[in-house]
Amino acid sequence: MASWASSSSRSVAARSRTMGPIMSTASGRNGLVGEFLTSQRCHRGLPAADRAGHGRRMRIDEDLWPQVRLHAWKWQMSRRSVSGIIWHATRSGIPGRTAAEEYQSAKWWFASPNNCVLLENGTAYGGIANYLIGGGRILRAVPEDLVPTYSAGVHDFVAISIEVAQATAGDPFDPRDIALCHELADELARRYGFPRRRIPFVDAANTGWPGEVGHEDTAQGRRQGKTDPGPRFWEQYQQEAARMATLDDLLAVVVGNGIDAVCRPGTEDLFPPGTPPIPWDDDGPVHRLTGAAALEYAKRTGISLALGLQRTQRALGAHLGEHRNPTAPPASPS
Repeated sequence: MASWASSSSRSVAARSRTMGPIMSTASGRNGLVGEFLTSQRCHRGLPAADRAGHGRRMRIDEDLWPQVRLHAWKWQMSRRSVSGIIWHATRSGIPGRTAAEEYQSAKWWFASPNNCVLLENGTAYGGIANYLIGGGRILRAVPEDLVPTYSAGVHDFVAISIEVAQATAGDPFDPRDIALCHELADELARRYGFPRRRIPFVDAANTGWPGEVGHEDTAQGRRQGKTDPGPRFWEQYQQEAARMATLDDLLAVVVGNGIDAVCRPGTEDLFPPGTPPIPWDDDGPVHRLTGAAALEYAKRTGISLALGLQRTQRALGAHLGEHRNPTAPPASPS
């Protein structure tokens, strides 16, 4: 698999990082099932985890744990392992709500003493997750070495639960939040050693780990008719991973150490903006195509290393072939 990168800052367009890839092609219930690789991320606000010895930490914006810890029914000390991530969507059901509003609402609910369900046997639990992402912000509610008493039932004992702001199932996710999902997933995968891959299903015995799974693809989620985070999440999650191809990989995989080429009509999108096309019968200046040029080309055209080495090379070759000298004889097959 190849890996991906993007440049940026606090916003999606400006956050700086290197990102693990997305998906090998295998069909799953909600789209592709595959692997995302891992690498390093930027730092923000508060530590994302307070466990020592796991390398660099990304940073979070808010820590709700001092409030949540007062409500003993919302968490438990029964962490067995961390084999992956369970993705959720907040889903208030209120049309028109922004991701920031969903974030605030979920934050208040996580902290509320009214977030409590009392079972017939006297056991109480609260609906909560380890992390909440919304409106371009990350909040920690329950430390990673503790288990939310309820986000996905039995699966919570072996995975980190992350809620992502989405008012209704039809709403798109905030692109900033999808970028932060990748950032946090990268951090967790590196720390706990699970692969960046989507899991098609985790059963009641927790068979199916390691990797990343949607609540809708857990035994508990299907039993209760859960649909989150849903196809919109996975589509945007995949697109964001593809957008983040690394310059090094593009340099190595797409153009090797760089290639010299003349800009011909129809191939302008492979060259830096403003490069004039030279007629096929004329000589022209040779430009060095670099990884940076290839990255810009990939962004503009949607060709990405998610296609894999051979498919990417074929796509680029086909693009150039479509715009070769119309008077030249066809190339002999190799």
